[in-house]
Amino acid sequence: MSRIQSSVFLLFGLAFFSIGIISADAATVAENEEFTLELRGMGEAGATVATSSHAAQSGPQIGLARLSGRASYNDLGRVFVQFEARSGDVLLHDVLAVLYLREWLHLRLGYFKTPVSADYNVSTARKPFPGRALITGLTPRRGTGGEAYIHRDFGGLTTEFSLGVFAPIFLNNPSADALIMTARARLRLPIGLSFHVGYNDDFGRAVWDDEDEPFFLDQSRLIDLAMTFEDDNWFAHAEAVFAPHRAPGYAPAGIYLAAGHRIGTIDDGPTFEPIVGYDLMMPATEAPFHRLRGGLNFYLLDYRIVPNVHYEMTIDADATVGHAGVALLRMGF
Repeated sequence: MSRIQSSVFLLFGLAFFSIGIISADAATVAENEEFTLELRGMGEAGATVATSSHAAQSGPQIGLARLSGRASYNDLGRVFVQFEARSGDVLLHDVLAVLYLREWLHLRLGYFKTPVSADYNVSTARKPFPGRALITGLTPRRGTGGEAYIHRDFGGLTTEFSLGVFAPIFLNNPSADALIMTARARLRLPIGLSFHVGYNDDFGRAVWDDEDEPFFLDQSRLIDLAMTFEDDNWFAHAEAVFAPHRAPGYAPAGIYLAAGHRIGTIDDGPTFEPIVGYDLMMPATEAPFHRLRGGLNFYLLDYRIVPNVHYEMTIDADATVGHAGVALLRMGF
């Protein structure tokens, strides 16, 4: 069986399995007073129609297929492992161990998401578009390392802080002789409004000016600012990535804006969500890159069954315009 066939079978296996346990957020494999073992899965499948001037390829596609397991032991901690099948490849996506030092203080170790980009830290099951914001490609995404995470509630006010160090072993990016320091602060108000500040810096570098380096290493230091809002009827996200030491006149490096209106209540029944989004990218000193997106999400069963249709238009630095339409079905348990 080929890798592509394996991905297809994994995707539809997850889909049918999710229907079979549709009333649960996860499949509990084992549970007692001290130990819990859970399985989770999610898949996206659909089709894309795109013009030759757009980066997307026309045809059927598997957006992703994921299977994860989480083992929790009482108040001590948990272990999380996740696999992903995409574009014919199956890879180990996350390996994370979390130690509960205090109820409000956790230590995370392994290969997992860095906390820099607000959009990248939105759960894949809850992302409003088929793809992430373009600015997530400017910041470190997943890495090998560790971080301390603090979570405190003060009435209806929630605060989160994290500080981590990662080795530059990032999938789909070249390595570099440096360590990446990351930090995040998040403040969430009872009305659904949140503020996020993400930061990354590198240290211990011996080689500079590598043309193959990803943007977050080429610029050395990045700041991510975001503001989000979500309630039963509205969703909004505004985020910008700045490189403080770039040449004057070329900041920010990228901006992402999105907004949606929910017709219905996701947790109470079928809900329609028309949504629009805009990306501006200026990673270099040439003309900017624009992407405009619009679409409709249909939350058939909260976030576990979500058919959606989206359109996007891109405008390259040379003013070339591209068009693409995407129809996807996302299912998970």
